[in-house]
Amino acid sequence: MDHRAALTKLFVIAVSTEALIMAALHPFDLGPFTKGAVDTLLLGAVLGSYLFVTLRRESARREKAEQDSEAAESRFRALVEQSLVGIAIVQDGRLAYANPRLSEMFGYPRDEVLSKGVLDLVVEEDRPLVAEQIRLRLSGKAPTVHYEFRGLRKDGSTIHVELFGSATWHDGRPAVIGSLLDISGRVHAEREKDRSADIQAALNSLLATSLSTANLAGTLERCLGLLLSIPWLSVESRGAIFLAEEDGKSLRMVAQKGLSEAVLSRCAKVPVGECLCGLAARTGLLVHRAELDEGHSVSYGDIAPHGHYCVPIKLRGKVLGVVNLYLAPGHANDPKEASFLEAASQVLASIIEHQQLDASLQQSQKMEAVGQLSGGVAHDFNNLLTSILGCSEFLIDALPAEDARREDALEIKKTAERAADLTRQLLAFSRRQTLMPKDIDLNALVADSLKLLRRLIGENIDIRSDRGEGRLVAHADQGQILQVLMNLAVNARDAMPGGGKLTITTGSLAGEEASALAAASLPARQVYLSVSDTGVGMDEDTRSRIFEPFFTTKERGKGTGLGLAVVFGIVKQSGGMIHLRTAPGKGSTFTVLLPAVEESVQAQAREQPPAPPLRGTETVLLVEDEAPVRLVVSRMLRESGYEVLAAAGAEQALAIARDHPGPIHLLLTDVVMPGMAGPTLARLFAPLRPAAQVMFMTGYVDGSLSEDPIFARGATLLRKPLAREALLQALQRRFQASG
Repeated sequence: MDHRAALTKLFVIAVSTEALIMAALHPFDLGPFTKGAVDTLLLGAVLGSYLFVTLRRESARREKAEQDSEAAESRFRALVEQSLVGIAIVQDGRLAYANPRLSEMFGYPRDEVLSKGVLDLVVEEDRPLVAEQIRLRLSGKAPTVHYEFRGLRKDGSTIHVELFGSATWHDGRPAVIGSLLDISGRVHAEREKDRSADIQAALNSLLATSLSTANLAGTLERCLGLLLSIPWLSVESRGAIFLAEEDGKSLRMVAQKGLSEAVLSRCAKVPVGECLCGLAARTGLLVHRAELDEGHSVSYGDIAPHGHYCVPIKLRGKVLGVVNLYLAPGHANDPKEASFLEAASQVLASIIEHQQLDASLQQSQKMEAVGQLSGGVAHDFNNLLTSILGCSEFLIDALPAEDARREDALEIKKTAERAADLTRQLLAFSRRQTLMPKDIDLNALVADSLKLLRRLIGENIDIRSDRGEGRLVAHADQGQILQVLMNLAVNARDAMPGGGKLTITTGSLAGEEASALAAASLPARQVYLSVSDTGVGMDEDTRSRIFEPFFTTKERGKGTGLGLAVVFGIVKQSGGMIHLRTAPGKGSTFTVLLPAVEESVQAQAREQPPAPPLRGTETVLLVEDEAPVRLVVSRMLRESGYEVLAAAGAEQALAIARDHPGPIHLLLTDVVMPGMAGPTLARLFAPLRPAAQVMFMTGYVDGSLSEDPIFARGATLLRKPLAREALLQALQRRFQASG
């Protein structure tokens, strides 16, 4: 064999990609050696050695590369296995690989999650989306994708997943690899932010509704509609709002949406403590029921499975009503929904208070307007009656007992006195009468009046009293509070035409208890006088108008409609409040609250001095702008021995005080006069005649004059119409007191 050919064969074998040993073992025939052949072999050996070293180095490099590759793969696998992001490879619709984080996200053990189809981990509504995204990636139309879907955990709960995916190869075949993030926290935070904005918007809408000019029922119906239309609130489109009755024993439906006739009939009025709404009213706590149970005690014909939120409407601890919202059966109590509904109920409480105060203000303004008219009429009427009473007394004195005309004069006097009683009622209602307040014990007042009340009320009514312990002292005009008691007793009698029981109760209440009863803020302790009957009671319409002047439920000609209006006026003018609890067929209870006086009542029973003779010789400066009154009062005084200096106004009276040469013992002046009022005149008169006494007379005193300090100091004030005997007695007492 040619040596060159043999060398070439050796070289080719040496530089081939096979191992060096394979080259050495390859059989070939060198043939007989020659010198040239040896040279050739030596050259081949050198080249072979070089190639051997080179191939060994290449083998070592390849081995190291393989080791580095395995190490990198090991590090990558560890990174994937320990990743906080879920990583999965999907092939043929199943999970070919899932890292531990993905198993944790979906709540499966590692081996179990690898047995699941990929769509088994997706909520049903989102499966078409995920399937389409996988198809697009495998087809190459969307090699990388980014989207969100809702995942389905092993326990049935859902998570929100954000996925970044791309196409890949796995075991030589196409697959999809994805990184999955659990973004449930972020989604919930965003939803909470949106819900907070929605809650605030809903509450703002409720507050805006409170500015509505509609009546309370209409306003609450609009508010109910707003609550039922909130999209994130899991309630059905039906519900109702109830308000608590005055007696606190039942709830009355005032607004509803979507309720059947059967429900409206059965639930128009719900006793407190019964059914779910009554339970919420009694406890003051939100009541939730996912299903009908024994707590749902109200039943009706077409009742179907449902749940409820019953939310009490509370203001300063007092339950004003209940919101009742229907739920789909099985709906669990959502704390966030419950929290919102409790906040909404606070807004409703403010709306109810606002509208009730508006109604009260409108009522007060109406009564004030009528009161102003009544006060003005009473003032003029009292001046006329002073003249009529005075002249009738003059006629009676002048006519002998056997004269038939004397009976006419007596009838004129009686009629004038009845008219005077009517004007006193008008002034009491209008709160323009002049009060003479002092400390009075309500227990003593009731005890002293029982005998009179029994004669007034009649034998077919059982009168009972339940008086509180100790002294129950208020600072008020005793005569006016007695009139309050009489008017309330007469009203109770008229409510029981067939007989019944009338109970008069006295007691005291702490400020919080009194405020809760009167639905208004009252300071400190209050004493109360309560009159209850077992009569016919009142409906809501009658109750809302009961204190209006001239409103009466009696037959025409049997009532003036002023009795309770007078009560209202006296109580308000005395700084108190009156509360009514009533219901048709359940009688009525009027409770008068007055600020308590903690000091002991001064002993009332004092020995009265003997009545002085009703004549005098002193000089009286009489100031009266009404000429008929001035003439009648002047004649009363002169015929009783007094010297009278008459003036038609304040300026004239001051001139007389300066210029009259003799003494002036007493100034008797009207309170309300044109130009200058009586109290101002008295202050200007005092320096001119410091030894003189001062007395006032009035048909009524307006608000500004009634607050004049001169009355607070105990000035004598005579009420018109003036009767002669009352006038003369007052003069004698004044002169006697001055020594």
